[in-house]
Amino acid sequence: MDLPFSPDVDARICYLIVLLCALFAAYRQVDSRLATYPGSWTESPTWLLYTSYVFVPMGLFWLLDRTGAINDTSVVAAILVGVGYERILSGKGQPAVPAALAGFWTPFAAFADSISARVSKRIADRVFRFDRLLMDEIVADDSRFSALKQFARSLTRDVKSLDRKIEDIEVSRATLGDRLTREKQVLALYAEVAQAPRWLELLRDAQVISDTTYKSYPSDSGVGSRAAEVVLPVLFVLVFLVSNNLVDRAFHLWRLGKANATATDLWRTREALTAYVADPATTPTMSARITRLVRGPAMQPGRIDLSLQVLIAGAKRAKQVPVAAPEIVGALRTPVVDNRTRLHAALLYLAQVQLDTDPCTTTAAAVLPKQLCEWKPTDGDSIVDIEDRIDRWTAFWSKYLPPKPAGDATPDAKK
Repeated sequence: MDLPFSPDVDARICYLIVLLCALFAAYRQVDSRLATYPGSWTESPTWLLYTSYVFVPMGLFWLLDRTGAINDTSVVAAILVGVGYERILSGKGQPAVPAALAGFWTPFAAFADSISARVSKRIADRVFRFDRLLMDEIVADDSRFSALKQFARSLTRDVKSLDRKIEDIEVSRATLGDRLTREKQVLALYAEVAQAPRWLELLRDAQVISDTTYKSYPSDSGVGSRAAEVVLPVLFVLVFLVSNNLVDRAFHLWRLGKANATATDLWRTREALTAYVADPATTPTMSARITRLVRGPAMQPGRIDLSLQVLIAGAKRAKQVPVAAPEIVGALRTPVVDNRTRLHAALLYLAQVQLDTDPCTTTAAAVLPKQLCEWKPTDGDSIVDIEDRIDRWTAFWSKYLPPKPAGDATPDAKK
């Protein structure tokens, strides 16, 4: 799905857009399913369903990027997925999902139905327990029964009809017994009261039920604190991802190896990684991690050039060429000959930077052996030849490596 008009921003912003859209859409989906069940947000399956609705568009956004249908740095694509993921997964919207996922929404909807059924059963059980607790409390206390009767008569539109119901039940006392008679009368009064707004609070205020009974009724009154328990960790994670250098470095390394990254995204990646390599404190670790990507067979020539550009520019700025170069030497074991040629050329250039002269001139021949100066990786070297060149490059750069701190000495050296 080509969206050239869309702003190209940091992928983390796009994933945040999808997440925010998903949070609102998930609440709407869950609330529409469970709005008729009091206290549904206090049930753990509800939050499982809510979380599932949140992660579906997040996973879809990642998958569409992986398949090349969109770019995960496209703001418009993030909004389209965050708002219309249901239509996309059901095959009614664009971008089209892979054929293997075309029917994903049907089993997911069945999963959501099963969660809704589980929540409704739990709520029904809790309401039944509340009704029994209310019944036992009022039947056992004449003052509470009188308060319920008075309160029900104040709410009903037809007092005579309500009194007649109570009297008809009273007439059957000899047949029903005292307990059952009182229960039926409470049920008749309770049915009248339960139709009023805020009836539960009114029952408690009228001293018909105790605070214990009142709190046993399923209610979403504490959903604010529960929502905070979910939102605050999410916000914490987002702040951590944005501000933590360790995560930021891992993120940009991922972008460096990402196959369908845009030109703008690669520019952001290059700037960020160059800054990290240029920091003497992180030059060794970042050089090692970047060259680890370079060794892989999936790296395209353009990404090899970008990686080398980051390493060379950063190492020169940090004045850490002898630290970064040995990492490039290890990457010569890459199985891609064209990539190996690029790496060797980079090493020749770094050697020139280190010596401040051409390492392969006649006067410098004693510094860099001709096996390295005349090496052409495209000639098809054997494994032994490659290892020989690696050994020679390692020997060359070992002369310029900074000495290790005293604390890093080996046990034998300490002796």
